[in-house]
Amino acid sequence: MFKIPIAKLEGDNWLTWSRVVRSTLNQYNRLAHLNDEPPNAGADNYAAWRTIDLEVQNLFLSTVSEQVSLMLLDENLTAKTMFERLSNRFNPNNDARRTQITQTIQGRRPGLSTIYVPNSPGFAQQFKLQFLIAIRDWRFGLQFKLQF
Repeated sequence: MFKIPIAKLEGDNWLTWSRVVRSTLNQYNRLAHLNDEPPNAGADNYAAWRTIDLEVQNLFLSTVSEQVSLMLLDENLTAKTMFERLSNRFNPNNDARRTQITQTIQGRRPGLSTIYVPNSPGFAQQFKLQFLIAIRDWRFGLQFKLQF
């Protein structure tokens, strides 16, 4: 079992959490459980693979907040699927997050709008970058003030 001295994933600490988790999995030669597809259920190595995958899943569940863990309680998930769900929800660098920011911008009326952003190390900087990317081609009379 893995022991990781890290604050539980609350959402705004995704960058730190994911880096520590990836580093730990790499250290124990388990990174393939985030990157590779699982073997077929009938494959000879499936039982051994599933045992290791459950260890990785337990790592995730033990290092996320109770509220975040509710996203991961479906049966028959793999560690890869769990990590992808978390990334889609919390990673400020993914396309889903960029789309969410773009939709927020496009829903604003001309004039000054304020978008409130969680004030946490790393996340605020990443949000600024994604915000600038999202408005790069969409500038029709809008002014924004980012409130951190």
